[in-house]
Amino acid sequence: MKNSLQFILAISLLLLPLFQLPAQSLEQQLDRILAEYVSPSTPGVTALVAKEGKILFRKSRGMSNLEFNTPMQSEQIFRIGSLTKQFTATAILKLAEENKLSLQDDIRRYIGDFLPGGAPISIENLLTHTSGIKNYTQIANWEKAVEQTDLSPEQLIDIFKNEPLAFQPGEQFMYSNLGYNLLGYIIESVSGLPFANYLQQTFFTPLGMQQTSYATPQTTHIQGYSKRNGHYSEAADLDMKLPYAAGGLLSSVDDQLTWYQAIFDHKVLQEASLERAHRAFLLKNGRPIPYGYGWRIGSIQGAPSIKHDGIINGFVTFVIYLPVQQIFVALFSNCDCHVDIEEPASKMAAVMLGKPYENQSVQLSQQELMAFQGIYQSPEGHEKYITFQDGQLMYHDKGGSKVPLLAVADGQFTIGESLTFLTFSGEAAEKNIIFTMESTGLPTQWRRVADIPTAFQSISMSSQNVEKFLGKYQFPGAFTLEVTRSDDKIYGQVGPDKKEIRPFEKDKFFAVDTDIKLIFDMNTNGDVSGLTLVQNMEMQAKKIE
Repeated sequence: MKNSLQFILAISLLLLPLFQLPAQSLEQQLDRILAEYVSPSTPGVTALVAKEGKILFRKSRGMSNLEFNTPMQSEQIFRIGSLTKQFTATAILKLAEENKLSLQDDIRRYIGDFLPGGAPISIENLLTHTSGIKNYTQIANWEKAVEQTDLSPEQLIDIFKNEPLAFQPGEQFMYSNLGYNLLGYIIESVSGLPFANYLQQTFFTPLGMQQTSYATPQTTHIQGYSKRNGHYSEAADLDMKLPYAAGGLLSSVDDQLTWYQAIFDHKVLQEASLERAHRAFLLKNGRPIPYGYGWRIGSIQGAPSIKHDGIINGFVTFVIYLPVQQIFVALFSNCDCHVDIEEPASKMAAVMLGKPYENQSVQLSQQELMAFQGIYQSPEGHEKYITFQDGQLMYHDKGGSKVPLLAVADGQFTIGESLTFLTFSGEAAEKNIIFTMESTGLPTQWRRVADIPTAFQSISMSSQNVEKFLGKYQFPGAFTLEVTRSDDKIYGQVGPDKKEIRPFEKDKFFAVDTDIKLIFDMNTNGDVSGLTLVQNMEMQAKKIE
């Protein structure tokens, strides 16, 4: 009997690693994504991944303090920036459930002197960024106006209350922090409590969110950093009364999980309110926008998601939740350089979903690739260019940076190494081509409206011919472009901005990574006398050296 038990125990020990492999493999995949994103000696990132409320991955990499060489810890507190908006939106919905306000109320019911006589602006317009109220970056003299510290909400609103709307409410989507600051003021007016106190009493204390609060000079958080010219420095200070209800909170990844569990356990809002908050809002023309009430709306590999990012001096935060699968991912960074933090978080969510982003490239002929060239337009009139250049399709705005399109299937491409897919449909011969852009947001369709006249194919040029284009060219306004050669490559440089250029005709060059053409002028002797730079507009320069 003893031998039998020993045999069973031995077999069990042998089999144990097999049953543990999936969990180990999952953790390894998540850890690899985190390790690829942040270096050990730089400002760091803390990550938390959970499913059905159970934490499956909780790890930090990098540094919380560079001066003292202090490693990042998962329990540390961050400024969360625009993650604040979901708390502001939830507070508004809570007050609506208590019949203390209606989402259709004109905001002048609470802020009587805001653009008097203007079109009605509903609370719902503020929640969905469809009010037409500009963002602070669009307000003239904003920085000078907020030089005064310790502004009250009323003083903050006074700065922009007479600013004309960018569009009529409900007609467009335009992200506005100032709209959410107005919501904070409405919460104070209706509840009779300061914004910070209302959130603390209504949400944070009852839910046990001990690491979440409104930021004040007395509250502590991890050190935030910025990166300039390749060097890290402590981020510029910011009076948190400016971001206010749009971005004034502190929190941790653990408290964010607590928040989402409470939200979806209906401890905070009723089901009907939650459904409206997490539904793409419709503009007056019926077009959905990728935003609900305080949450962005998207998907991961076909699975619906709600999400938001937060970017504020020294910090970038991101949380995504897949409601059907109950998958939660939070990534917090103490460097505002990590503006692309959504990508690793989305990759982690895809791993949890069992559908990791793993694309294998396919080879398409030059003829097949060139069939996709053209100018494509969205329903809103925005344009994207797809051009053929030296055997590869490039994707860009007019005059903008070029990104290679990588074929992953017949008629399907990714934009560089990103998580954005373009899937083409229609008949190339009939010039009736549409591509559907799918990423982690709502899909959008773009229709080809014009052909691209020139497919750039670089030509060889003798060293002697290249020599005559080298030199300095003076533009009006005193800036200079210098054409140089190094390691058999030709470059055009303005200040520190240096770009490789290639000839495609005897006197014409294109920039490899930007939508720029240089057309050189020749005098009667065949010498180069100047050039025309084509980038959205044309600019002439004379050769001076």
